[in-house]
Amino acid sequence: MRSFIERTVAVLLGLAASAEATHLAGRTTYEAPRAGEAIRVDGVADESAWSKAPWRDIDQQWLGPDYEPEDFTGRYKVLWSPAGLHLLVEVVDDVLYDAHRDPLVRYWDDDCLEIFIDPDFSGGDHQYNHNAWA
Repeated sequence: MRSFIERTVAVLLGLAASAEATHLAGRTTYEAPRAGEAIRVDGVADESAWSKAPWRDIDQQWLGPDYEPEDFTGRYKVLWSPAGLHLLVEVVDDVLYDAHRDPLVRYWDDDCLEIFIDPDFSGGDHQYNHNAWA
């Protein structure tokens, strides 16, 4: 019996294959390799599987004023295993902005990492609907 993650990856791959005709020009895909080994969630990416995953820059600014590389740079890579999706993210930010002490209140207005998965490549708005997984 396949795990939930293996079934989810199969669904995502199926959606990606069926969405190729509607894939928006200029958008890219990221094919996360299978880890093939246990990934420890400890902040140290010393497993050899990480060398198989390509880095991608975090370079899409959606809100706020322009910033310089001295203010913010970031990149990520992704692996998957039967245990789940594993993200390795590096962020350099000169100032941590945290105006809302309660992490459940408007966390998106503070400096934070938000991850959205668009399984059908539809793009567009994801607020107040189920168009992306957050």
